[in-house]
Amino acid sequence: ISSEANFKNENILFESFLVTIAFVVLNISLCLFFFSQILWFAWWLFLALLVVGFSFYNRHFTKENEFTFENTPQYSLSFSFGLIVIMTGLVMSTIWGVRLYLGEIAFAKALASSDHKVAEIYINDALSKKPKSDVYHSVLAQIYLNQAIEISKSEKPDVQAISTIMAKAVNEAKYATDIAPKSIALWESLATMYENASALVPEARDWALKALVQARDLEPTNPSNWWRIGNNYAALTKWDDAIKNYEMAIELKPDYYGAYVSLSNAYEQTKKTDKAIETFEKIVEQKQVDPETLYNYGRLIYNRNGNGDRDLAEKIWLKVISLQPNYSNALYSLGLLYETRGDKTTALQYFYKVKDLNPNNKNISDKIKKLLGPSTSAEPTVVSNQIKIK
Repeated sequence: ISSEANFKNENILFESFLVTIAFVVLNISLCLFFFSQILWFAWWLFLALLVVGFSFYNRHFTKENEFTFENTPQYSLSFSFGLIVIMTGLVMSTIWGVRLYLGEIAFAKALASSDHKVAEIYINDALSKKPKSDVYHSVLAQIYLNQAIEISKSEKPDVQAISTIMAKAVNEAKYATDIAPKSIALWESLATMYENASALVPEARDWALKALVQARDLEPTNPSNWWRIGNNYAALTKWDDAIKNYEMAIELKPDYYGAYVSLSNAYEQTKKTDKAIETFEKIVEQKQVDPETLYNYGRLIYNRNGNGDRDLAEKIWLKVISLQPNYSNALYSLGLLYETRGDKTTALQYFYKVKDLNPNNKNISDKIKKLLGPSTSAEPTVVSNQIKIK
């Protein structure tokens, strides 16, 4: 608002227009994000500025009401009582606002800290100011999870300490969902906590599924949750349920790369090799395919061993090493392929490359010795990162 004594309508109108734009942006943001106390303060501030601005432009935009009180004891008492109530409310609101502001400062410090212990102190300080904040509890759960991961990476990890911290993480995430049961992000966060805890508590995998189902029901069109549910069923070796969820994820997002890979793996696990290969073909057609996916596509074709499959697998693996020359699995698999063809010289060339990349691997050394020794008619089958003899 212009500070000059003589207000000009065109200046007031322009400045009110700018305030209106800011107010509209805040209203749009209100539909997309959860507002903090600071944003709510900004919303009310711009609303007040908008009213004041247009009142300068149009004097009839606001109305003035006058109240007259008789100077009698009962009116004086009522007025004093009302004034005390208002002042008390203002003081309490100010105290509450200051607490929330200090909580936000502590929360920001927790997010900025790279030290998990320091971050824990700050977030607990924030929770002391606002104990019913689902966001604060969710962040504290993530801090506990990071602490557990850090301990697990030590030379001699303390399993008991990891279990205790993971329990804290799960409890905090669960408490956050109790506060905001309609928050999709919190249910997904809780599922992540359970998935990480499943290595220590097998039952946690079922808890993760329940949390993801809650998130899926709140947002059924999100393919990511269907995919994650499928992954958890796969971890429980419930392949039929996993396949159904992977297929639903792909239906919602036809170019969902991760879901195709997972679906192909599920088909392989259920001995549906042709379907696994068909699924891989759909993603191999995409322009950018990572070497690992391309390698596994070739592995499935090699193991199927149909008419022309071995030649096709050879082409695929040669393409893999052209993309990533030091890809040991592809080099090893090519060695196996040339061994089955009786081309020991070429097979040894690839096996020696694998040995150079993995000098301490006893299996490849034994394989080379065996190939240099008496010949064998046994035909190897490529199985992930190892071989077996039929």
